[in-house]
Amino acid sequence: MFSDQQFVIGRKILIKFMKAILLAILFIAAAFVPAVSAQETLAGEWAGGSNLFPTRPGFIQARFKQTESGFGGFFNAQGWDAAKRQISNISFESGKVHFEFSSAAGTPFVADGEMKDGIIQGTITRGVDKGQFHLVRLGKANPQTYQSLVGAYEVEKNNFNLITWGAFGHLRAINIKEGAGDTLLPLGDDKFFLGRSIVNSTTPTEIITFTRNAEKNVTGFTLHSSGKLVVTAPKTEWYKQEQVQFNNGKVRLAGTVFTPTTNLKHSAVVWVHGSQDRGRDDNIPFIVADSYLQLGIAVLIYDKRGVGGSTGDWHTASFEDLAEDALAGVSFLGNRNDINGRQIGLEGVSQGGWIAPIAAARNPKISFMVLVAAAGVSSREQVTYDQLGKARRAGTPENELKEAEAFFKLQFEASRSEKAWQQLQAEIPKVKDKKWFPFTLAGIPRESWIWESTRLTSFFEPVPILLKVKCPVLLIFGGDDTNYPAERSAEIMKRVLGEGGNRDVTVKIFEGANHSILVRLPDGRFVPAPDLDDIKRNWLIKRVNVNF
Repeated sequence: MFSDQQFVIGRKILIKFMKAILLAILFIAAAFVPAVSAQETLAGEWAGGSNLFPTRPGFIQARFKQTESGFGGFFNAQGWDAAKRQISNISFESGKVHFEFSSAAGTPFVADGEMKDGIIQGTITRGVDKGQFHLVRLGKANPQTYQSLVGAYEVEKNNFNLITWGAFGHLRAINIKEGAGDTLLPLGDDKFFLGRSIVNSTTPTEIITFTRNAEKNVTGFTLHSSGKLVVTAPKTEWYKQEQVQFNNGKVRLAGTVFTPTTNLKHSAVVWVHGSQDRGRDDNIPFIVADSYLQLGIAVLIYDKRGVGGSTGDWHTASFEDLAEDALAGVSFLGNRNDINGRQIGLEGVSQGGWIAPIAAARNPKISFMVLVAAAGVSSREQVTYDQLGKARRAGTPENELKEAEAFFKLQFEASRSEKAWQQLQAEIPKVKDKKWFPFTLAGIPRESWIWESTRLTSFFEPVPILLKVKCPVLLIFGGDDTNYPAERSAEIMKRVLGEGGNRDVTVKIFEGANHSILVRLPDGRFVPAPDLDDIKRNWLIKRVNVNF
């Protein structure tokens, strides 16, 4: 039995204990409330998917930030050629979200959704196109840990996944052998999910977890799909990667330098992108980089101006501006102690096949150049050919193609002449119901960046530039390239380079290959044309200092 005094003392102790518990609960609650509130704010980074274009269900990203007047940010959808689009007209009230961003067609993308438990779901439209979208709030990771994760991981014998930096601050996983890649999004410092796993679902199903040893060094990763172990991949020393920045005037360009692991002064190549939003979120540059690195040749891949980590705006840049960006990369490499400044070349793909020669003509120290799927004619002639091809495949009668061609030519003139612009507007009502009309620029508003870009680039003539290129050149074409006939481009470019005094020009046309120099297998898959790597390898070995 307790005495009355013992009971009073016990009661006092109990009250003090209960007060302590209550204070602890209040402290925890106070600490937890901001976290809950933070989850309900729009500010932060989001990723998900949309079926706006059914044939291109895509991975999408959004980054919102709080401003003095509300919210700002940008939207990224690589599959829609919409990279780093500024988000406007943002509203967020009682969980309702509205935002817009521009499109190349002039008609804006408009999204309306509702936020609940860290997920935004709703509808997105672009004109008559309408679909669903969802965005999932991303967890936070320490970017300083990314450096330790970057590297090569052997998923099976002689088949590697490259973990590298993407264009928008996240890591990417790229299978060099298969030419496939995906964004890694953080669940924690060493735990990530693949972007593709939330395109059709708000719950990520493919999880990559990096493993470390007792010294905290990364030793490999595991990939789980829907909870089941799929791959265990040890980390290997394949080649070195380094995030870099360099400037072309006021434009800051962000990229990655890949170098062999040997302590030598390496030859190097700068990758020159094709058209549209291009950067380190593309897979092909890394596949190409691997073929160079196997020869001991370093590679620089950078985000095009206005894409990813690069400033500026490619939409309002001329080919000459973009060539100066490439030359800034050449200069940056030439100042590195691990690069042989006398052995730096360029590889230009598609539109880069016009841009790289400008750079080579301006800098005679460029030691070699590889051009893939380049066109030997003016940009407006190539675009006209492409538009006519699309019109023909859409069922336009042959007797209407001449009319279409005349209209296509008028659209280019309209980009630089007010008189031609008025003439174009007068012609539109007469032809807007033609099958070929959707392939024109005529429906795009005057204020769209498309018209300024057309004015700056459509009248470029490659012949005067090619006459000035003196370095060894390898020209690679796909025999089934629908952008422009390979045989015609090959004939023009080889002849003009020769007329300018260039005696080292090699041409290779891969029959059955498309614009990307890929051939289709019977099962529908596309793979690089046979012998593509061997032909480039043998050509480089004879002309470039290699270390392998």
